Amino acid sequence: MAKVRQLPQLYLRGALVNETMKNLTPAQRETVDRISDEVSKHSVMASNKSKFLSQLGVTIGSDYSNRLEATNEYKIAIWRGVVHILYHRSYKFQCKACGATSYQSKFGKKISIDRRFDVCPACKSKEIVDPGSTGVESGIYVKDEVFDTMLLDMTNQGLNPPTAKSCIKSIPGQKKVQNPDVILKNPNQLKKWFGEFVWNYFKQTLNENKITHHGRKKHTICGALDQVAVEWILHILALQKVPYQCDSFSTIEGYYAIYTRLWTLDVAEVNLELVKVKEFVGDRGGEVILGGSDNGYLNNAVLVRDMLGSAPCVEVNVATNERVQVVGSTIRAGEDETMDPIQQLEKPMAIDDYKLIDSDDTLTVMRKKLPDGNCQIMLDLMTTTGEAYDRLVEKFPETIASNFGVPRQNRIAEFLGCSPKEVKRCRAIIEQQMIIHGLYC
Repeated sequence: MAKVRQLPQLYLRGALVNETMKNLTPAQRETVDRISDEVSKHSVMASNKSKFLSQLGVTIGSDYSNRLEATNEYKIAIWRGVVHILYHRSYKFQCKACGATSYQSKFGKKISIDRRFDVCPACKSKEIVDPGSTGVESGIYVKDEVFDTMLLDMTNQGLNPPTAKSCIKSIPGQKKVQNPDVILKNPNQLKKWFGEFVWNYFKQTLNENKITHHGRKKHTICGALDQVAVEWILHILALQKVPYQCDSFSTIEGYYAIYTRLWTLDVAEVNLELVKVKEFVGDRGGEVILGGSDNGYLNNAVLVRDMLGSAPCVEVNVATNERVQVVGSTIRAGEDETMDPIQQLEKPMAIDDYKLIDSDDTLTVMRKKLPDGNCQIMLDLMTTTGEAYDRLVEKFPETIASNFGVPRQNRIAEFLGCSPKEVKRCRAIIEQQMIIHGLYC
């Protein structure tokens, strides 16, 4: 069952955590603990605390139904706020190897270094901490490629491998809050400032700890080897959320072609799965050609050779996602109640576990997998076919003259007697099914 749940943990990132908190002295930590305890128990913060705990406790599938868990999150938010007020600064980051404070992205854009990268993005260097058995000196800067080579050589020879750390240093700037007493010693300012900080942390906790479980399930597809290969590849691209275009019913020079974005096929997660398809098909007499930077011909495409009726019949198991739609929290006026409903939509695969790949009447087959009601009618309207489309044109004759005959969202909503939001939901289900069946790009 698809669900959303929160994890009671702090995501440690950003300069506040990795620079300021990390470098606090024991005396400073004691000061932060003392002031945090005072702020969390202050009478002006009682209402914020109560709302924070209750709203964490009623989030869908949460782990905060235990009040102690939610109280700990509240204390973390206050603790972060106290650190911010007393000690947090703005930071500038610079590479100790090359002195760079910025680097150029692969698109040619200049970007400031804003954290301690493991490898300097400007000069690709690291700092040696322990040379191991390499014979180099500790504290020197080496290229990442050189370090990887040393690490591999020492590991293969059974010797002590070297260790390295980031060669980027932080340069503290001005304090974020110049006069903390203005906030800490004024109850009104304390409630206003910490109240805002707590609610920002509440939103961050929900947004970052929200996990959508897709409930991936294995399905068996069977048919001719070349058709199965095409279907398998489409499933891989859909799971990796890679946009593509494919006409699985026609060939180009004897090959089915699946086009995607340039360089996408060099992505490790995608390439690894496609290699499995290539090996599977190759072992059974077929052929799959992968694009990518090493392939000069159609480097943004995957090609599957059409076996012209001589392909053996095979079965493979493929994973597909459940389509899950998470609707944002809404708070009812005057009540401490949060609703975060989850709408689980129709699964994008066939109802049964076996799906025979057949090129005949794919649109009709896909239509049967849509939920009854508005979704099926929407498909007719989007494809400008069926009795429902004829009735819509009768009611709105101007539809024929605009947008290639496809009715617009407001017209569909008016025709179906539903909200535009419902139209968007149905369209999302239809597009998911079209992607699975290779009919949408």
